[in-house]
Amino acid sequence: MTSANASHDFPITPPTLAPWVREALADAQAELIDWSWQRLPIYGVNPITTGIYRLTGTAQSRGILKSWALVVKQIHWLTLNGHGENYLDDPTDWNYWKREALAYQSGILDDLRGELLPPKCYAVTEPSPTTAWLCLQDLGDDLHQTWTVERHLLAAQHFGEFNGAHAGYTPSPNDARWLSTQHLRKWLASLNDWGMNHTASDANFWSTRFA
Repeated sequence: MTSANASHDFPITPPTLAPWVREALADAQAELIDWSWQRLPIYGVNPITTGIYRLTGTAQSRGILKSWALVVKQIHWLTLNGHGENYLDDPTDWNYWKREALAYQSGILDDLRGELLPPKCYAVTEPSPTTAWLCLQDLGDDLHQTWTVERHLLAAQHFGEFNGAHAGYTPSPNDARWLSTQHLRKWLASLNDWGMNHTASDANFWSTRFA
């Protein structure tokens, strides 16, 4: 774990971090005392996620020291060797780079119920037109726990319940453009740009139930 106060390559500064810590502690009087950060591994290949960091430290409020922890996810628009404008910059695209930030900012995730829930988002900060930082609830570290078959089945059940509960959801006009629809179809169609269009052009594939 590296001390962020002594690091010049970490993008978050104490003035930005302090209000996030107050949100995480639900304490408007908390003052940042010390902190450190750890870069977490990124599993998957989505290139818009350029960093995930776990921040921990101590704050003081009314003479009482309080420990805190949160996660910062950095998302960033990029060109992808000339494919970026079509691939990431269209709000209707399957991989629109800013969709997760907009979902949190819109409030549509605030009233979800059930067993599958997103982490709380304390803040969304946009330091530039092509970068956003999501300050998220720290859910703990279970990276080294191996899921059993039963645990996978339970997760699948929770995903099914989530999708069923929100079937037929009608977004507001402000949200409708960037919400993802036909994700699988659009993802496969985008592979044409990369010369991997055989599956997307197979009519038999689209006759399956998950299309």
